[in-house]
Amino acid sequence: MKIINKGYSFIYKKLGLSNKIPINPSYILYRLKWQLAGNRIICTKFPLHLDIELTNICNLNCPMCFQKYMKSNKGLMKWALYKKIIDEGAVNGLAAIKLQVRGESFLHPDLMRCIKYAKEKGIMDVQITTNGTLLDEEKSRKIIESGLDMIIFSLDSNHRISYENSGKKSYDEVLSSITNFITLRDKMGLKRPLTRLQFSLEPEETPEEVAQRFGSIKDEVDWAFANEIFYVKEDGQPINQNKYGFLPCSILWQRMVVHYNGLCTVCCRDYACECKLGDANEQTIKEIWNGPEMKKIRETHRLGQREKVPICRFCDLYLIEK
Repeated sequence: MKIINKGYSFIYKKLGLSNKIPINPSYILYRLKWQLAGNRIICTKFPLHLDIELTNICNLNCPMCFQKYMKSNKGLMKWALYKKIIDEGAVNGLAAIKLQVRGESFLHPDLMRCIKYAKEKGIMDVQITTNGTLLDEEKSRKIIESGLDMIIFSLDSNHRISYENSGKKSYDEVLSSITNFITLRDKMGLKRPLTRLQFSLEPEETPEEVAQRFGSIKDEVDWAFANEIFYVKEDGQPINQNKYGFLPCSILWQRMVVHYNGLCTVCCRDYACECKLGDANEQTIKEIWNGPEMKKIRETHRLGQREKVPICRFCDLYLIEK
């Protein structure tokens, strides 16, 4: 059995990183549960990780992005909803959150407040993903002081095109901002937030070729990841079932997505929330996680019938070559 795509296809990792990873019983237990849930050995009563979308607004217009296909309104998550989610998670074993799904998190005016509140409530791993265009020295200092655990910089050739078209920061200026961020963190004598660079592979492009485009910055960040790009197309074709089979997706047992308006879905690739699981404004996260829709999707995946879930028919993760 050959698994075609099980996530990131290339990982560049700096040596000496182990002293930045929290080694404590709670964190070790969380990572153990993560592995067991990913292999469908257990299903926790509450998601281990939540992708919380502070906003679906973005300041770029990248050609491969789902932004141009979004039919829903755009907006910001209200503080009351965010607080409700974190308060519930804090007493139910929520271990990690990523404050980004479809938009640029730095556009939310309460970003720093959101990070600090989650850390005060004991969330062990708080992350954000950003395109880096809004990062300056002041924001860098506030982010470092907020208690954030990881900042993920998403950059690739499509971003370069979008930077040039936007007339804002150039691609090279964004790379400089990342370098300055790391320099400032180190000058402050802190190990966190960890920095991660992630980028996409164009067709027939090797990870090593892509990595060379970033020069020394790939050595400055704590991690660098590359993966084949997933192009969102409104008229996209389902995966060829004559050529590929499906493995159950680990995400369904590990994490869940909450959009800015409270609507919950299974993963970040459901950009239009076609697979609505519930509404966090009206329900608890625990009710949604253990609800009939989520259970039905898990069972469909477990039975090897992933193609029956509309959004999963197009996904290239966990394919088996027949």
